Amino acid sequence: MATSRVRYNPPLTRHLVSQSVFVDHPFTLIDVGASGGIEQHWLVFAKNLLAFGFEPLVAEVERLNRLEKHSNISYIAAKLTGPSKMAEEHDRIVEKIQHKNNQPFPRTSAVRAMSLLAMDYAKSVFDPSGTGAMTDESITLDKFLSGKSDVDVDFIKIDTDGYDYDVLCGGDVVLTKSPILGLFVECQFHGSVHQDANLFSNIDRFLRSRGYSLFDIEVYRYSRGTLPKPFFYDITAQTVEGQVLWGDALYLRDAGDPDYEKMWAIQLSPQKLLKLACLFEIYGLEDCAAELLEGKRRELENFVDIEQCLNLLTPELGGKKVVFRDYVRRFEKNVSDWFPSHYNSQASLETVASQERPEPEGERVILERDLEAQKREIARLREQLQGWQTHWRSVENSAGWRLLSAWRRARDRLAPQGTRRRRFYDSVIRRLRPVPR
Repeated sequence: MATSRVRYNPPLTRHLVSQSVFVDHPFTLIDVGASGGIEQHWLVFAKNLLAFGFEPLVAEVERLNRLEKHSNISYIAAKLTGPSKMAEEHDRIVEKIQHKNNQPFPRTSAVRAMSLLAMDYAKSVFDPSGTGAMTDESITLDKFLSGKSDVDVDFIKIDTDGYDYDVLCGGDVVLTKSPILGLFVECQFHGSVHQDANLFSNIDRFLRSRGYSLFDIEVYRYSRGTLPKPFFYDITAQTVEGQVLWGDALYLRDAGDPDYEKMWAIQLSPQKLLKLACLFEIYGLEDCAAELLEGKRRELENFVDIEQCLNLLTPELGGKKVVFRDYVRRFEKNVSDWFPSHYNSQASLETVASQERPEPEGERVILERDLEAQKREIARLREQLQGWQTHWRSVENSAGWRLLSAWRRARDRLAPQGTRRRRFYDSVIRRLRPVPR
């Protein structure tokens, strides 16, 4: 689970890790639904990461623990649940007529395609062993953490394909009383009209009432099986058009609000504030990270160089790297340069940048500056390459990629290259693909 805005090579986070800011306060992650392993963007914390992955597929947990190279990352064969009464009522409240269940997924082209292919989604994608064996162990988040007083959770990711709200309710105590910084939760937009239904409306109400704000959401569309639209990938899942059915929602504490801590009667430590800044950056919210650092300068200035941190968050301006203060001054000087009609043409921003450039100090100085600029550009390109390499590794480890690989294997088995069946398949796929513009 990640949005297209995730940063796989975040400069501020890498800097804080290199400065040993989190050595005594490791970033602690709970991953609920950990098939495929901990996502790559968390590895930026390196040895300062402590992670627990929960997954009910026994063989997948054994595989992950066998392959895991980091001793501070462990996988547990258990199903995280909600309170017992909630589990008992779960099947009852999905009843369609009584609870006005408007979930359209069974009528989608994804379900129709899986039926035509006789495909078992869980075994093909989430359980490479193909056994599908599930553990009988179940536990609530509150119960698990009650026995780990030394574990200070920072972030929770939940992806259970149907029980996400139950997991949240099973962590009510820690989410209410502990300084957990944020969550990334899979959510459904349709289902039963019930206060315990696994719906975005209930998830949002639950988390907002405990001090978390919605910062991002990635939505997924599914066409009806009656008139299938092209699939988004070469897998039987979301489509390029269709009704919005699911989403991945990012919730974080909005501690950049000057009244946040008074409002929620909570005080975040300097380490927690810096971890929150890292979360903002990792999820492409550098502006929120900068607001937090500026607002908490007094609490943080004895731990980090605030100006350096702000500079690391600041984007390029007119294709040139600038420091935070210059970036803000240029915004204040000419707001219209941030309008699309201006920034689509870099000339305007470059003109603004040149207005504050000092006079030349001689040919030698100019050559030295050019050389330094080239070095910085080479370093930037190397960082970018490293980021893309990390991103590609994440793609290869993702559930979507594994499903795509499984689908291609099934395709090659059912319709080998060179056969009439394969030629027919290829001709159908070509017609479904969008025409390049």
